[in-house]
Amino acid sequence: MIAAPCATFPSQGDVIPIRAGETVHATMPPGDPKTMSLVFELVADETGPLTLEARSLDFDTAIKITKVETDGSIKTVGEDDDGGIGTNSLFVIHAETGNHFRLEVRPADEDYGGDMELLVSKGNFPAPEGDLRFEAASGYWQAVEERAREKGNPLREARAFGWKASVLQSQGSYAEAKPLYERALTIREKQLGPDHPDVAKALNNLALLLQDMGFYTEAKPLFERALAIWEKRLGPEHLDVAAGLNNLANLLHDMASYAEAKPLLERALAIREKQLGPEHPDVAQGLNNLASLLQSMGSYAEAKPLFERALAIRENKLGRDHPDVASTLSNLALLLKDMGSYAEAKPLFER
Repeated sequence: MIAAPCATFPSQGDVIPIRAGETVHATMPPGDPKTMSLVFELVADETGPLTLEARSLDFDTAIKITKVETDGSIKTVGEDDDGGIGTNSLFVIHAETGNHFRLEVRPADEDYGGDMELLVSKGNFPAPEGDLRFEAASGYWQAVEERAREKGNPLREARAFGWKASVLQSQGSYAEAKPLYERALTIREKQLGPDHPDVAKALNNLALLLQDMGFYTEAKPLFERALAIWEKRLGPEHLDVAAGLNNLANLLHDMASYAEAKPLLERALAIREKQLGPEHPDVAQGLNNLASLLQSMGSYAEAKPLFERALAIRENKLGRDHPDVASTLSNLALLLKDMGSYAEAKPLFER
C-alpha cells in the first residue's frame, strides 16, 4: 500500500514542495507525537477541488491545512485524523489558481513515526462508505500488522489487532473480534506494564465487546481495572476517567444495578462540565445517559429536564438535523409517553 520511500528524506523543519497530481514520499522522524510533524507546501495551478490524503502503515496520520493569504496571514482551512482508510487522514479542499497552502502532517495518538506518503489528487475523491469502507479498512490493518511484525514493533502490531477487532465488532462478528482484543491487551501489558493508560484502553475495548456479547460479569472487572488505572495515572478529573465512569455505569445500567450506576454517571457528568464547559456535546451525552438511567429507575420528573437540556445543547452545537438530535428527541418522547404526556410526546415523535 505504501510505495518504496525516496532515497533521501526531508528533515523535520524543512518545507517540502508538492504539486497537484503528485505523491511525495517522506519519513516522519521518531519523537514526541505532540511536537513532530512534516510541512508540505502546495500552490494550486488551477481552480477546482483537491483531495489531500496522508497515508502510512507505520503510524496514524493527522493532517492540518492552512492557507497563506496574500498579506502573509495564515488561515486554517481544516484538519482530519481518520477520514481516509483505517486511521489515515483525508481532506478535500476547493482551490483557486495561485492559492498557497501549507499541509502539516503529524502522528496521531501514541504512534511515533516512519514512512509515509502524501497524495494530492485533482478532484473530489472521498473515502468509500459502507461495506467497501469496511473491506478497505480490514485490508489496511492487515498490512499494518504485517509491517509492524517485519519492523519488530509490537505496540504497532497491537494497535492493528485492536483496530481489526473494532472493524469486526462493528459488523457483529464478536467471536472473531474477541481474540484480537485479547492479543492487543497481552502485548500492551508485556510492553508497557500492567498500569499504563494504553493498557486501560485495551481493557476498556475488550470490556465493551464483552458487554455487546452479553457477558456482563466478565466485562465488569475489566471496566473497573481500566478506571482504576486512569484515575491513578491521569488523576481523578481527567476526561478518560469520565469515559471510564460512563462505561462502567452503562454496564451497571444493563445489569439493572441502578443504585451503583447513578453516582458514577453523576461524577462523569461533573468532570465533563468542569473540563469542557456546560454546553459541550460530550456534556449532552452525559446528561442523556443519566436521564436514561433515571427513567429506568422510574424517576421521570428528574429525567425530563436532563433530556431537555441535552436536546438544547445538541440542537445548538450540532444543528437540528443531526442524528444525535433525533435520538435525543426520541428519548424525550419515550419518557413523555411513559409519563402519560401523550400530547407532548406526539410532535417529538413526528419530528
